[in-house]
Amino acid sequence: MFVNGLVHGLGFGIGYGIARHIPFTLILVIAIVALVWWLARRR
Repeated sequence: MFVNGLVHGLGFGIGYGIARHIPFTLILVIAIVALVWWLARRR
């Protein structure tokens, strides 16, 4: 019961953090995809 509540709280905290930082997360994802695409294209 305690562990389940802890996991749920942690999951909610992470989800809330991601939701608050969507612009930053989006920029980070785009940057990673662009970097991978650039490296793949160079070969």
